[in-house]
Amino acid sequence: MVHHQIKHREPLQENSDSGGSLRNAGSGPSKTKEIPHILHHTFASEMVYENYRPMISSCLKLNPNWTYYLWRDSDAIALISKEYPEYLKTYLSFKDNLQRSDAIRYPFHPGLTHLAAFIDQERLEQTRILWRRDFSAMNSVMGSVPGHPFYKAMADRVLKKYPGRYAFQSTGPLALTKFFQEYKGSSEAKSWPVTLLPPSVASPLMDNQKNWKWLCRKAKRRGSPRLSWFDKGCHMLESKNWHLGSTDKSTIVVHRFLHLGYDSHNRNRRSKFDVSKDFKSRVNFYL
Repeated sequence: MVHHQIKHREPLQENSDSGGSLRNAGSGPSKTKEIPHILHHTFASEMVYENYRPMISSCLKLNPNWTYYLWRDSDAIALISKEYPEYLKTYLSFKDNLQRSDAIRYPFHPGLTHLAAFIDQERLEQTRILWRRDFSAMNSVMGSVPGHPFYKAMADRVLKKYPGRYAFQSTGPLALTKFFQEYKGSSEAKSWPVTLLPPSVASPLMDNQKNWKWLCRKAKRRGSPRLSWFDKGCHMLESKNWHLGSTDKSTIVVHRFLHLGYDSHNRNRRSKFDVSKDFKSRVNFYL
């Protein structure tokens, strides 16, 4: 499930798709560049943790004219079976719920032929401290007009053959970041670009469940030779007085690190409610 609350009224969608035949991609971009107004969320069933109620309510309230789809496991299997049978064996082999949740996001996008696509980006301080890299693409907020080849190629990467055991590396942000780096240097990217959003747009917060001061205890001092991305990330965060939020006028949606998909955080899971009843007038399902 996506952990977000919409901050402003400018619409931002996750994993957009215009409906229709998911196999009807053409050979080049169309003149139409508008991303369809459809919100896609994923969860195991229509019974969703209460933790997510304010996020769903916020998205729907601030996007009253958008279509909302909740993708359950049964919907995901039906979509893949019908449109992408070559992915089914790998999808069913995933033992980790997070892998299934990650993997189903990429096939949403193929369809009619258009142009634009975007991907969320993690706060730079967090990326540099945790992953020792300059940036990290996030699959928490993604969108595109239908038919963008980036997402079909990404789906091929994670679903045509078993990509590995751990979600972060095999289907999640690390896998997406590596593929984005490959794609942006390709000839196809010139006609079908993908925009990496500034962190302030959708991921202005850092994970408040981590002790960042403790993690940075071994960072080199400023002015030391050969500073690593880790050192630089710690210096950035220290200069902000260890403040974990940096929302500004560009912020549209806020990614919150609830981690409820991890069994280690099951104590934080609240009781479940039925989305199909409580949001009956808005929710749609594939099946």
